[in-house]
Amino acid sequence: MKERLFKRLSQSFQSLIPLFASSFKRADALAIAMEARGYSGGEGRSRYRQLSWKMIDNLALLSIFLIGILALYL
Repeated sequence: MKERLFKRLSQSFQSLIPLFASSFKRADALAIAMEARGYSGGEGRSRYRQLSWKMIDNLALLSIFLIGILALYL
């Protein structure tokens, strides 16, 4: 039983190593591209508008819920 568990963990790690390697490679390429385009974060960055929950959001959620129930019923 322990051998099977160890084998499965070993196989999981073998598939995770290339995943992490490709992630770091992609992050490096992205950093180089941002640097080449002159990206500078911090000051001067635009701010996103703050979203808030409104009555129309309640109506949309209710309509989606009702459509889902209708779809299950039919």
